[in-house]
Amino acid sequence: MNTLRFAKFSPERREKYRLVTEIWEDACGNPMVRKVPAGSEACEHLASLPEKQALLERLYGPAVCINRCALCEDGTLAIEYVDGTSMEQTLDELFRTKGFEAAAEAFLAQLNWMIPEEKLEKFVPSEDFAFWFGEDVAAHPGWMSLPVSNLDMIPANLIRRGSEQVMLDYEWTFAFPVPADYLRYRIVFYYFFRHAAKLSVTDRAAFYKRFGIRSRELPIWQKMEENFQKRILNAVEEKTAGKEDQALPDGGPGSAQGSAHRLQIYWNQGEGWGEEDSCLYDMPEREIQLRIEIPEGTAALRIDPGDVPCICEFSELSIEENGQKRGFELAANGIMADDRCFLFIESDPNIYITPVQAAGDAAAQEGAGSPADFGGMTLCIGLRTWGNRAEAARAAAERINALRNRIERIESSRAYRLYRMIKGKPKD
Repeated sequence: MNTLRFAKFSPERREKYRLVTEIWEDACGNPMVRKVPAGSEACEHLASLPEKQALLERLYGPAVCINRCALCEDGTLAIEYVDGTSMEQTLDELFRTKGFEAAAEAFLAQLNWMIPEEKLEKFVPSEDFAFWFGEDVAAHPGWMSLPVSNLDMIPANLIRRGSEQVMLDYEWTFAFPVPADYLRYRIVFYYFFRHAAKLSVTDRAAFYKRFGIRSRELPIWQKMEENFQKRILNAVEEKTAGKEDQALPDGGPGSAQGSAHRLQIYWNQGEGWGEEDSCLYDMPEREIQLRIEIPEGTAALRIDPGDVPCICEFSELSIEENGQKRGFELAANGIMADDRCFLFIESDPNIYITPVQAAGDAAAQEGAGSPADFGGMTLCIGLRTWGNRAEAARAAAERINALRNRIERIESSRAYRLYRMIKGKPKD
């Protein structure tokens, strides 16, 4: 008997692109993967994957193993289960043990392997390109492209299995020309954006140039990504698709977690809140545990637990310095049920963290005017989000009613009436 072990759905997509990915286990413990259309509208999209596999096999030849798939009689898609080490895991380990330079060198080598120079040809715009990436994208005569472009070629989707390189996901593969430098930008951004807090990038243009991406073209690639997301996301999610440098979950465009289920952390170093001073984290199953080194000079932090109304529950929210917890103040654009639970009825929920200067600090004792900051400390987060606007509103109403009842009980108590008689009696 087969047992379902994992399933993920893409509710943020338009109906014709909504798929369910399932991982099953047979009686012997062998894993199996299949994709299922969430509705009849998505059948055509799912049926296109075997053809995309064939296109990529012709492009890369024996140098890359494209994850095999086959359409089943019941309309589902059977996919080979691949076990190995992802490029993302390899880069993460290099990042952790040898630092940015070592990770960047390895990343650059993989980037050149994913976009082989010998396969490039002159980019020619097409109607399909304008449909997916926007009619407002002005093509440059020097642009090059691959004959087939896989937008899902991010590090999490590239697996080392023994001596083989396996390309896992290729749902968003196009047989028309797409600028190669857009692919390069996309791959770089979606990996390194997760490490923004560690990178401390001060020269954004120089950072992208390291990977062959020209700064003058960054707005073009960002606009293309915005237009692409608007094509695959439903009307609700389209509102947030245009944010500059809005990263996606590691599973690629429109993956199961969706833009609503990402955690973004901003650090304010005195110049306000900006996308370049933030870090984005995927939230599998809408839960996450993090320990983050806070950049030097950070005067305040902002936690964005997604883009839609929700309920946020923290199992941990602390700031540590040398193993000791540091005091801080909390504020939010929602309702604080307590210091562990927040109710957000509107879109784009935010939680703000500002420092509290300890009474024993030398600056406080001497009356110095310099504000305290979080530089060099560690932000610890354990977070679960759930619910929607209706559930958040219902929880908020219940919280408000509970507080009203508590106030009424206090006001009707004998002790409070006595207090009002003594303290509240008007003066003559």
